[in-house]
Amino acid sequence: MRYNVFMSDIRFSVVLPAYGVQNFIAQALDGLLAQTYRDFEVIVVEDGSPDRTGDIAESYRTRFAEAGVSFSLLRKERNEGVSAARNTGMEAASGDYILFLDPDDLYEPRLLETAAAALASFSADVLLYGYTEDYYDGAGRLSYQIKKAGLQGKFCPPDPAYAALLTELEKETMLGYPWNKAYRLEFLRKNGIAFRKIDHIEDILFNLDAAGVAKRYLVLPEALYHYRNQGQARLTGKELPQYFSLQKQRIEAFLDLQEKLQETERSGLSARTLETAANFYFRSFMSMMTRGLERGMRKDEVVAAAKEEAGDPLYLLLKDRLSKEGKTVRFLYLPLARGRFAEAARRAALICRVKARFPVLFARMKQMR
Repeated sequence: MRYNVFMSDIRFSVVLPAYGVQNFIAQALDGLLAQTYRDFEVIVVEDGSPDRTGDIAESYRTRFAEAGVSFSLLRKERNEGVSAARNTGMEAASGDYILFLDPDDLYEPRLLETAAAALASFSADVLLYGYTEDYYDGAGRLSYQIKKAGLQGKFCPPDPAYAALLTELEKETMLGYPWNKAYRLEFLRKNGIAFRKIDHIEDILFNLDAAGVAKRYLVLPEALYHYRNQGQARLTGKELPQYFSLQKQRIEAFLDLQEKLQETERSGLSARTLETAANFYFRSFMSMMTRGLERGMRKDEVVAAAKEEAGDPLYLLLKDRLSKEGKTVRFLYLPLARGRFAEAARRAALICRVKARFPVLFARMKQMR
């Protein structure tokens, strides 16, 4: 989709929560200086970073001034986490729309121009655009890419198509991230939407909160963002013993919103919605087993934990909703859905070995959903 080049009065606030990204932030700031649309401000929130992240960001102040772009660097004395950093940036923002971009990723030069042109014709509460997952090898060379793009449309809830859209976005892992969206700042503030201080799932909860009250939601088909994966510690990347419980909380929140939008109880939700939830649930279930083995749990302990999980209401709701398509689903997730937990534990152990010995292969396997 192409948009006419035009002069717009839409002003963007671009917030970068920055911690431990001294090797990446210069390239991110260069990407903002290269934007073909100039009416925006940059707010870097240096979150008590132990490296040179803040100093490198400071060195760009003059370059942004010469480009006529407002630049702010907010430095925290101690690390408070990505949610607090983004909220700090939101409080300082003055634009019509706000973007929360990660400083260890890359941005297409026409990101802001494309967003501004689209928003000029449809003043959305939330705008979503596609992205590319860029995977790099150990030498820093681009190994392969996966594009998440193509969905498009203008949605005004309670249009039934809106619930279906959110299901497709969740299925394609496009719903939860904040960096592939622009939010109307007044909309966020009016509805009290902010990032919660919670491990790992703060992004998806923020986006579900926004999706639940949005009146105008715009989806662009272009891939305008590059999610960089080369093994660096992501902003939210950490080992979490409570990983599975957090993922279940995420699924519960998604199903709660769908119950509201589809005006039905969970058992009556669309087959597509329940299948999407089931695929995510059993993928997280298998991840829980592999993480347990990596922490030193014995296989019989992992099996016992799986049997206990089989009594959970989510398991009972979703065990017959799992998609039968795809080799990964059949090999890894169907044994869990069918209650064959010893078999699932053996396959979890195999995943652990592949992850340890062949990390690039493991990264590819994660995309085979």
